[in-house]
Amino acid sequence: MVELDGKRSKEVILDRGCVQGSLLGPKLFSLYLYQLEQELGQNCTVISYADDTYVIISGRSLEDTEMKVISKILGNGCE
Repeated sequence: MVELDGKRSKEVILDRGCVQGSLLGPKLFSLYLYQLEQELGQNCTVISYADDTYVIISGRSLEDTEMKVISKILGNGCE
């Protein structure tokens, strides 16, 4: 379930995952982030520490940066 601004999504039971605090968890998370970085492509930076992750997308202007973000959301990459 996700909660945002006091509204909740419907609950979904997860039958896959990794136990928090397990020895394998950090390695699996790193593999996941590696794939994310590959999907984002150039001009996108992923900074991660523990379970905090930031994606930085920059452009020559606000409009250029907005277009790159929209492009990524639609799945076309940042290149």
